Amino acid sequence: MRVPMGWLREFVEVELAAEELAERLLASGLAVERVERVGQEFRELRVGRVVEVQPHPARPELKVASVALGDGQRVQAVTGAPNTRPGLAVAVALPGTRPPGMGAAVQAVEVAGVLSEAVLLSLREAGLGEDHRGLWELPEDVAPGACLAEALELEDDVLEVDVYPNRADCMSVLGLAREVAAALGRPWREPDVDFEETPEAASRWAGVDVESWEDCPRYVARVMGDLPTGSSPWWLVRRLYQAGMRSVSPVVDVTNYVMLEVGQPLHAFDLDRLEGQRVVVRRARPGERLVTLDGRERAVDEQMLVIADARRPQGLAGIMGGAESEVTPQTRCILLEAACFRAALVRRTARRLGLRTEASARFERGLAPALAEWGSRRAAHLLWRMGAWVARGNVDRLAPGTDGRRTVELRPERVNRVLGTQLASEQMASYLQRLGIEVTPQPGGRLHCQLPPWRLDLQEEDDLAEEVARLHGYDRVPSRLPTATARPLCIFRRTVPV
Repeated sequence: MRVPMGWLREFVEVELAAEELAERLLASGLAVERVERVGQEFRELRVGRVVEVQPHPARPELKVASVALGDGQRVQAVTGAPNTRPGLAVAVALPGTRPPGMGAAVQAVEVAGVLSEAVLLSLREAGLGEDHRGLWELPEDVAPGACLAEALELEDDVLEVDVYPNRADCMSVLGLAREVAAALGRPWREPDVDFEETPEAASRWAGVDVESWEDCPRYVARVMGDLPTGSSPWWLVRRLYQAGMRSVSPVVDVTNYVMLEVGQPLHAFDLDRLEGQRVVVRRARPGERLVTLDGRERAVDEQMLVIADARRPQGLAGIMGGAESEVTPQTRCILLEAACFRAALVRRTARRLGLRTEASARFERGLAPALAEWGSRRAAHLLWRMGAWVARGNVDRLAPGTDGRRTVELRPERVNRVLGTQLASEQMASYLQRLGIEVTPQPGGRLHCQLPPWRLDLQEEDDLAEEVARLHGYDRVPSRLPTATARPLCIFRRTVPV
């Protein structure tokens, strides 16, 4: 899991350097493999501002742009980008530089008799996304001539965290922020999930059927339209880049962003391309096949869970969507899926198909059903901020008995006996409350602990004892040999008659 420090600081106050924080996390039981500095490859690129645009004298499909680089310096660049216009802030690669998305050094060249002294970059040529339809449009307030890495705050320290198989809650920036907050004894903040809804209910647009509650204890479908087009906002592109992903499109970027931020994988279906405008969560049927988003046709069977429409499979549950209902620039309306799938089933399907994704890595560890609705609301908030409308409510299918809160009774004297410590019950309660556990003292000194929904790994008293030891500090737990009471050894003499 890659966690940029700048993103982490949005949820918890951290003054420590990345290396110091890595040591604190290691002491509390989280393995930080390394700290990487990203964004330095953009230091050679410059910010430019287009001053003048003329048609190419010999090639009408091309334009000749005069670009200011600050301090009176200008360069001339030949480009075919349709969005080239005066006043546009652009990323400029001068001769000798090597943009991350081009693979070769830039050279000054003549194009049909006109000298091109630099390259004006698209998002793909900059190595930040897939958009190559025009120039990458930088924020208007950046200064011409500035270093691109500094002007756009591309550089950051990134923590590479090795997440244990039972800690699905740490497969997100917010999850790691909770761990940092607990280790440092500070509060954490949660992202905004508010948005306005239209009068039309989502149930009028789409339907959901779940045939196997065991395989899918929760499925949340939300309907949205008037989707943003073009490139994603810069803040979104930057966060994805620093976390190790490239920008694709606004809708796809939002689903990836929410997965990285809060840990809930999402998938968007083109609602108009779903037969019957509904989804059915079911086991695959013999002979069914599915073309996934990577372009490969895959045979599925009854041991695999699929997301189907009224006729055929449209996605592999918890792993990858199908190409037939993929969101495109022409998509008018989406059905946004946020679900909870059985971990063992996702793991088995991913292994059999040789298809492991960022989504399956999270589902395989086990996700809480409560996270689905929250992740769906976060994605709706972000798309609503970009101008999309959100249908009222959602289509929520929740298995009976999955909405209860889990509780554990903790005996402080037993925790001290197990750990070899002499901690007061109030101190234990303080440690547990840092983790989002609601602690209520009970008669007799016991602690009634209501577990947070995101910590599925906490099941019993010994799990909480381990959390107490972790936050107290393993180095502060005394090393003692175990004690036991030995029974006297009795030797019986057998008398053999003569």
